[in-house]
Amino acid sequence: MSRYIYTLFAYADGNDFEDVADLIEARLRQFARSRRWIAGYPTIINRRCGKIQYARPDFIELWRLGLTLELTEIGTELPRWFPDVEAIARFLGTLHRDFGRSCYLGFADPEDKTEQLFEVSTNPSDVGKLPAIVGVRYIA
Repeated sequence: MSRYIYTLFAYADGNDFEDVADLIEARLRQFARSRRWIAGYPTIINRRCGKIQYARPDFIELWRLGLTLELTEIGTELPRWFPDVEAIARFLGTLHRDFGRSCYLGFADPEDKTEQLFEVSTNPSDVGKLPAIVGVRYIA
C-alpha cells in the first residue's frame, strides 16, 4: 500500500466568495465526479479559516475554496497520478474563466511546508509547463 506524503492543493484566490462559494463548490463536486481518479478521490474544501491581521490595521478573512489530493512521493519518473494534476489545472483554468478568480496549484510536503507552483489561467499552454515545474519527466 502506498504511503501518501504530499498533498496537492488547488484553490481559488480570494476572501470574498460570499456570492459565488456555493456555485464554485458545486462545480468542484461536479468535476470530481466527472472522472476516474488515479491518485484517489479529491477532497473538496469550502471553509472560512478565521481572520488574520496583516501589517495594516485591518483584518482579512481567510477562505479556502478548492480541492486537495493526496499523492505518493514525487520522483524523477512520471508519476501515475500526473494526469490527475493536469486535469485539475485545466479545470481551474475553467473556473478562472467562468468566475474571474485567479487559481493556484501547489504542494504541501510531510512537514506541512507549502510551495505554490503554478498560477492557473485560461491559457492552455501554461498547463504544458507543469511537468517541468513539478519535476517529473516523461518516459518514452
